[in-house]
Amino acid sequence: EEVLNEQVAGFTLYSASVGLPPFIKEVTDTEFSGPLAEFFNDALSTFNPPPSLVTVPGWATNQSRSLFSSSYTACAHDVAVGKLD
Repeated sequence: EEVLNEQVAGFTLYSASVGLPPFIKEVTDTEFSGPLAEFFNDALSTFNPPPSLVTVPGWATNQSRSLFSSSYTACAHDVAVGKLD
């Protein structure tokens, strides 16, 4: 538990997301509500200090989407190269 806190607490996490009603509702391109979004935000608040969250609209960054025709492959690429967590 302490090791996980050291790896996440106070850092900035980068996330890509889209609305998936009824679980995730898009408020704006980078703000979400709904039970899954609330669960995720509640989970982040357990870290001390809580990490910052930056949300990129869509499944992946524009750079990775330009490299791959599959949005899933682009997402996996972003995670592999450290652009998204």
